[in-house]
Amino acid sequence: MDPITILAALGPVAVDLGKSLINRFIAPDQFKPATIEQYAKMKEIDLEFFKTMNEAGGGNASYPWVEAIIRLMRPLIGIIVLST
Repeated sequence: MDPITILAALGPVAVDLGKSLINRFIAPDQFKPATIEQYAKMKEIDLEFFKTMNEAGGGNASYPWVEAIIRLMRPLIGIIVLST
């Protein structure tokens, strides 16, 4: 068997091993809420973040159709990025 083929087959395994080692030893732990109140507060913060992201760039439109086109481009850009 060709050595290049063997290396190509083991490449994804090495990448996953590297990711798991980084997540285990280097990356900080994510916050895990212990109570319902902490979970609700975390979700409120997420909701405020998403509201802010949705309202970004919407306050200074010169014409209503310009703002409508900008808001319609967001899902299209997301679809293009995910399909790539």
